[in-house]
Amino acid sequence: MKWTHFLWAGFLAGVTAGTAAAQSGTPVTVGVYHSDNSRTGWYQNETILSPANVNDSGFGQVFSDFVDGQIYGQPLYISNLTLSAGAYSGQTHNAVIVATQHDSVYAFDADTAGVTLWQTSFLNGAVTTVPSPDSTYFTCQDISPEVGITDTPVLDPSTMTIYLVADVRPVGLPITDPTVYHCLHALDAASGADLAGSPVTVSASMPGDGDSDGDGDGDQAVSVTFDPVTQISQFERSGVFILGDNVYTSWTSHCDVVGTSNDKQHHGWMMAFNKNTLAPAGVFCTTPNGIRGSIWNSGGAPAVDPAANAIYCSTADGTFDGPVSQDWGDSLLRLDAGNSAGPTVVDYFTPYNQAILFNQDLDLGSGTVMLLPDAVGSVAKPHLLVTAGKLGIVFLANRDNLGQYHPGTTPTPGVTPTPGVNAVVESFAPATVVSPYEYPIFSYYGNGPNSGLIFVNFQGEPIRSFAVSNASINPTPSSNTTETFANRGGGTAVSSNGMTHGILWALQEGAGTANEVLKAYNAADLSQELYSSDSRAADSPGQGVKFTVPVIANGHVYVGTKSQLAVYGILPPTATPTITLSPTVTLSPTATPTPTVTLTPVEAFERVGLIAQPNMVSAPNAQVAFKTAATGDDVGVSIYTLAGELVKKLQGPEASGQCLWDTGKLASGLYLALVTYGPPGGPEARKILKVLIRR
Repeated sequence: MKWTHFLWAGFLAGVTAGTAAAQSGTPVTVGVYHSDNSRTGWYQNETILSPANVNDSGFGQVFSDFVDGQIYGQPLYISNLTLSAGAYSGQTHNAVIVATQHDSVYAFDADTAGVTLWQTSFLNGAVTTVPSPDSTYFTCQDISPEVGITDTPVLDPSTMTIYLVADVRPVGLPITDPTVYHCLHALDAASGADLAGSPVTVSASMPGDGDSDGDGDGDQAVSVTFDPVTQISQFERSGVFILGDNVYTSWTSHCDVVGTSNDKQHHGWMMAFNKNTLAPAGVFCTTPNGIRGSIWNSGGAPAVDPAANAIYCSTADGTFDGPVSQDWGDSLLRLDAGNSAGPTVVDYFTPYNQAILFNQDLDLGSGTVMLLPDAVGSVAKPHLLVTAGKLGIVFLANRDNLGQYHPGTTPTPGVTPTPGVNAVVESFAPATVVSPYEYPIFSYYGNGPNSGLIFVNFQGEPIRSFAVSNASINPTPSSNTTETFANRGGGTAVSSNGMTHGILWALQEGAGTANEVLKAYNAADLSQELYSSDSRAADSPGQGVKFTVPVIANGHVYVGTKSQLAVYGILPPTATPTITLSPTVTLSPTATPTPTVTLTPVEAFERVGLIAQPNMVSAPNAQVAFKTAATGDDVGVSIYTLAGELVKKLQGPEASGQCLWDTGKLASGLYLALVTYGPPGGPEARKILKVLIRR
């Protein structure tokens, strides 16, 4: 058919206005876990997304990029990255960085589908990822089927260097051989290449009894040594971070490995490396004379106050005797980063019932630590933080005096003991403790010059917001979602344009093989759900992983999953043009020509869930995927110009549910795609989609 005329009813004006809005944002690089060193998850420069345009009809998944392994770490966003190698060398793109459990790092174009700016793999034929099936050593199924890169990387914007830890082991070893190497990499963000001196293999030790014989009494060692081998007992889970001239990694255990027989107990570790040379610059062990005490914080990076040269983190269950023997299980710690030997404890808070937390696996260190802005403090207590653990108690602490340890007196017959005290600013228990295992990831939104909202979700509970001002949290929720979040709660983040247009974004981890769900709520009133990715099959991000948090930047929301990076944004207008058709008819020599007929196309039958991802491209050779919700459909596409000229006809793989269009170097303009789709051998539906090319 030759298309001769189109009546758009204002559609072109709508596309032009939408494109201008998309380009008007001022993207800000998100190069650390949860947007900033305070770990608030608050992206304050979002000029495109607002509660007015984030809804089930106008917002959704605009494209996705597939990767070779599961994405556990938070993606990073780099605005205006100028590439120095590869097919895009010399070009400037907004980029999103993701790392996978298959030991790969990708830089994708943040605005266009199918554009891989660079990809780096650390599997060179000599090493492979760490397997996690049942075996003599690798018995933990918590991350399966492989362990590669689990932490959230960090970007040093001053040198455009990305730091991360990759786990590898030599190829060909029997599964009973526990050899594992943890490698700290420094990558050039412009090319993905390892910088000089990268990678380095992580190792450390410090004075202490440790637990060399597995019985917990520390009677055989004079130093405690970081053990990268035994049952993958040391595991880099928290996000990497930078303070001063050093890059820091924090370590936990895989599934709380418990030492028995000749196996060593695990410990919590924090290690510093010079960010320019990767030379060791100090080490801290949470339990040098005891056992356990991991630093994991549901994947969150320790919070940092650069002005005070201070690091804040909490630890998992383990030995505690505080300053007596420097064992800090189930404690909130302030670490001084200025000591040449490594981070040093200068203040702490330990709940009075620490022994119960340890014995019942109720890690204080399961939650993130979030620093609050000074504006919501008081004259006496300007520097605050908030945290919580598996028991579901929220602690508001004074960063200048965390509160230490006050367990109460030991019971004596006939004497009333003095009860224990948590000497923090405030504490309260918003959770009903449906599950005693809570994994709170805190987020923050400043909704006023001297006031803000703290968001927290506990497993099996709704997400709640709590007002904070003048060094006090109102324990009565300001609002809460109408639904509960199971499976370790919801990983959250906030977007706003300054103190307006606040949106709380939350990821609901799917149970088993269920898909993850991205939710958006009005940050001022969580009972107002704005958007849910389960409203359309095409919007599903796929199967998710635990403790993930979304990243918001420049009108897009980025979500890492088990197989892809899913990208969400404002959908284009969906007006369908009125089309006047002049059929071209093949005639026999004696046939009477068929008169021109004006037709209105009618679909053969009703089908839903057809999308073009993305529907706006800018890079040369960018690909557009036409996908249906039914993955078994046949899909064919005819591309036309606005003048009705056929550009290209395409046919997707049989029963694949999609068809890819390489836009090549086509000129800027609006193109029409007539898509025919349906089950093989069955009836076909037809739909017209629009794709905008801007070059």
